[in-house]
Amino acid sequence: MVHPELVMLSHPNAPDLPEAPAGTWWDETQWRVFMSLLDAVTSPVVSESEVTDKKNQKKISAAEFDQAYGDARSSSTEPPSRAIFAAYLAERASDNPAFAQCVRRVVEEVPPSMQKQLGGVLSALSCDIPCHLPRVKLTHEPGHGLVPWS
Repeated sequence: MVHPELVMLSHPNAPDLPEAPAGTWWDETQWRVFMSLLDAVTSPVVSESEVTDKKNQKKISAAEFDQAYGDARSSSTEPPSRAIFAAYLAERASDNPAFAQCVRRVVEEVPPSMQKQLGGVLSALSCDIPCHLPRVKLTHEPGHGLVPWS
């Protein structure tokens, strides 16, 4: 859940943007997979004493958190409170509606043919077993890296 004070700090002078596209080029499952991938890349970061979800949160030591907070305070003219900083790091990007709207705006600019290709990959990733992907055995050849093996 987004911390209320964090919303105020992270959106001080938001420009008026047109309505975000509906994103109808992908179905709900494809969007869930895409947002899950984005969450994996931008996973919440929490101090080791604050971990509530070992699978989805990146744990850092108290010393690492203190160092990051100190860096943030020293590089900002109006630094956030420790609680706001912790809330910002702990936030899942997909829980923020503004992030989801931004993602839809960005993907809208991708050519339709690439949207369709990526949609196919997202559908394949939504299977329990990647049933849509070809099975290729790989072997290592010195000096050539991994190559298909027949």
